[in-house]
Amino acid sequence: MRDHESMMQIHGAARETLPENYVHNTVLPWHPGAVRWFEENGYDIPDDLEG
Repeated sequence: MRDHESMMQIHGAARETLPENYVHNTVLPWHPGAVRWFEENGYDIPDDLEG
């Protein structure tokens, strides 16, 4: 999440890989490391999506 430009060079789909788009994931559980990153950076992951 911290080097978006680098991700964009690898794959164009990274254009939408932005932290604020996390709210669109309403189905797949988040990896525990991702949950930690989001919560440490002020985002709230719903309990039912914590992996």
